[in-house]
Amino acid sequence: MILTNKTGIVKPLADAIKALYGSHPKMDIYQYSATELLKSPKQVLLNRQHGDEVEKDLQEVIDAVLGTAWHKAIENIIVSQADDSCIVEQRFKAPIMISTEWGDKDINLSGGVDLLYRDNAGLHIVDWKTCKLTKLDKARDGEEDDWKRQLYTYAFLIEATFGERPIDGTIYGFPKDLTNAEFNIEDPSKFKVQAIKYDLSDREYEKELLTDIKAKLRDIYSVLASDIEPRECTMDEMWQYPSSFIVKKPESTRASKVCESVKDAMSFLVDKGWIGKGYMIYERPSEPKNCSTYCPGLKWCKQGQKAVQDWKDAQTRAKTFNDKGEEV
Repeated sequence: MILTNKTGIVKPLADAIKALYGSHPKMDIYQYSATELLKSPKQVLLNRQHGDEVEKDLQEVIDAVLGTAWHKAIENIIVSQADDSCIVEQRFKAPIMISTEWGDKDINLSGGVDLLYRDNAGLHIVDWKTCKLTKLDKARDGEEDDWKRQLYTYAFLIEATFGERPIDGTIYGFPKDLTNAEFNIEDPSKFKVQAIKYDLSDREYEKELLTDIKAKLRDIYSVLASDIEPRECTMDEMWQYPSSFIVKKPESTRASKVCESVKDAMSFLVDKGWIGKGYMIYERPSEPKNCSTYCPGLKWCKQGQKAVQDWKDAQTRAKTFNDKGEEV
């Protein structure tokens, strides 16, 4: 990756940001990480093929850098205090066999576990993350599948290493957008540190997860071993979900409610008694969020470019409604 400094951050600070952002070692065709495989096969391939060509400004990586710095600070303190019951920041590995037209291939899967500890009940995984409050809300509602997949993959790798399975995993989330004014000691969803716990005993879920991982690895290997094009990303992999309708006052920066239709938005306003209170309903076109914001391979992906352009075109046609449901 090429890191630029277009805004002129003073060199010592710029160098520190670059060092904290770091670089990821290149893996060969037989090595993949658990977090890498949360992405689609096409995104994995684009990242691997064009990673050295991706250009980002230091301003664009600040969130990642702050998360890394916070992560390392916690890790260093835990390491200094840990006893034999804890394993801190260790990478676990295990081979996975996939069947391809070139024969069976052993692929090495790995995952970096923040903390593994033992108590009288057994082994427990702990992972800590800085993230947005909405991500924690989704996880609490069972809608954040990436974290569940990540912890189950870690459990598989740990069991393959030690012959013993962790009984649960906990994500400790630090919501970076929760203000002191919003903090509420009586409401766990408004804590500054939030714990999302996952039971790791569902073998059927793990079986389905490993089947999906093998399918991704097979797709990736087939592209790298031949001249075929990778399959297109699905709507879910692009994080593109149906259009929604936002209820808020024009001057507000936050939505009071996100609804599936104007009818649902009107029902919400009626239930709240907010008719005549200055609220409006704004159409929010379906955005391929992964493509538009996160995928570094967009420059080389025609599918992603078209999806982003279609979304931008839809934004110019997006409708606004008053609290009577009338288009304005």
